Formats: sequence, C-alpha cells, structure tokens
Amino acid sequence: MAYQFPNSPSIGATANGYVWDGAAWTIPGGSDVLTLTTPVGARGSSTLQPIPNWLAGAPIIQVPDDVVIQPIHRGCWVHMLNAVGSTIVLPDDWLPGEAFGARQIGTGPCVWQISGGATMQMPFTKAAHTSISEQYEDVIFRVIANVGGHAAVWSVNGGTS
Repeated sequence: MAYQFPNSPSIGATANGYVWDGAAWTIPGGSDVLTLTTPVGARGSSTLQPIPNWLAGAPIIQVPDDVVIQPIHRGCWVHMLNAVGSTIVLPDDWLPGEAFGARQIGTGPCVWQISGGATMQMPFTKAAHTSISEQYEDVIFRVIANVGGHAAVWSVNGGTS
C-alpha cells in the first residue's frame, strides 16, 4: 500500500521497514506505526499537506443506505444519500494514517458506529458527538493508532454533533 504526501518533496521518517521512493511511502503490513519527523518542503515549510487537500481529488462513492466501511473506501469520499437516515460503521483493522471523507447528501441524519475492538478519540467538548451535524456537511475519519491490528483508534474532524 502506498501513501503520497503532496507538495512535500522531502519528509524524514523513522519506522522499521518503511521506504520512501521519491513519490510515495511504501508501508508494509503489520502493526508498525509510521512516525513523521519535521517535513521540509520546497520553501522550507514545516507543515504537512492537510487531509482535506489530500482528499481533494479523491474518488466519490455514493451510498444509498447504511455502510460498513471496507478497504475500497480508503482515500475516498463517501456520500451518504439516504433521506431517512443512515449509519457509517468504522472497522477495527485499518492502519494508522488511513482515512476517508464522508459527506451527508441526504436529509436524514448520518450517525457513525465503531466495530469490534475499535475506539473513537474525540476532543472533550465533542465527546458525545456521534453524527454528521447536518445536510451538506463534510467530515474526515482517520485512524491515528492500531496496536495489534484490530484496535483502530479513529478520529473525526469536521461538522459533527
């Protein structure tokens, strides 16, 4: 699996077995965590490309009802179309750094649930949030850790309620 960091021609990293080929990180399977050090951009920037920019040209998968997130959703936008309501089920086996975006297109509420050994890490002020806040709102779901391969720790950023 390859991860690309746009506009970051030179990024230092420390992790056993990870390879930078000049265009993308090749990340082997397993539970190792990719640890980024200070990136050095073309103009000396020390910031990574924001995830929403990373997903700007991502494929769109339209979902008419509930969805259990699968490998095909990695790096994509998932458009939730249901007018009555729908659920996004987050898996426990994605690797750190893997992400997807979701947009509530339908008028019905869109909630998320975690499966298996997964957990959700939210800011204190959003700890009770379990849904996309309203129609036409975007959120980004991203795995920030996964010790053992079936304990994904998810974060969500964007319009939540």
